[in-house]
Amino acid sequence: MMSEGPMWLVECSMEGEVRVNREAICALARLPWPLQVVSIFGPRQSGKSHLLNLLAGST
Repeated sequence: MMSEGPMWLVECSMEGEVRVNREAICALARLPWPLQVVSIFGPRQSGKSHLLNLLAGST
């Protein structure tokens, strides 16, 4: 059964092991449009969410 909400694409276990979420990969493969990935990182309260919202066209 597919999730209707956000999904982690990659997860880290408590042991530090990185795992790919196969359910998320399958959901992405079924999208009817091309996918563009944007990543941003930085310190707390530095405007990361604001910048991504501007790029996505939402406020």
